[in-house]
Amino acid sequence: MSTARLPRQVLIFRHAEKPAKAELNDPSDSDHLSTRGAIRAAALSVFMPARFGRPAAIFAASRSPRSNRPVETVLPLAAATGLAIIDRHLDSAFEAAAQDVLTSGAYAGATVMICWRYAHIPALATALGATAPYAHWPSWMYDRIWQIEYPPGWQPPPAGQRPGQALAVIDIPQQLLFGDTTDPVA
Repeated sequence: MSTARLPRQVLIFRHAEKPAKAELNDPSDSDHLSTRGAIRAAALSVFMPARFGRPAAIFAASRSPRSNRPVETVLPLAAATGLAIIDRHLDSAFEAAAQDVLTSGAYAGATVMICWRYAHIPALATALGATAPYAHWPSWMYDRIWQIEYPPGWQPPPAGQRPGQALAVIDIPQQLLFGDTTDPVA
């Protein structure tokens, strides 16, 4: 595969905040964003294009029986950019999502944004050919972006294999809301 077919960069971020158990008044609300999560989603719709440029595609993990938060997180971003959300992959199908991004050629030289559930984000980064900065995304963390840039000459790994030359991930604090982290995660 030619490097010219690869995206310029992929940005991975976790869905915005979910309700804490103490906040739940109705169990049916548990699959949606909390108020803080909705505020973060709105802020991301301005921040992401301003910081990284307009994306060519917005991916989100598809609805699960217990959560639609990845899609809800990028709804304001999709509205702001006029893009449809690509949500055809379950969160556990991160390898298929990575292959779509790396092999379609539709995102050549462009920015792709991916909103996923935290448990699979490190494996998603690996499937995209990168080395995750930490092996487990902390369950409490909603305020980071992982940036993967594809240099000329880099070749993606075949599906299910680790890359020969893994790319570095830049761990970026969003710093959008009060209390967001600024330091690297240890």
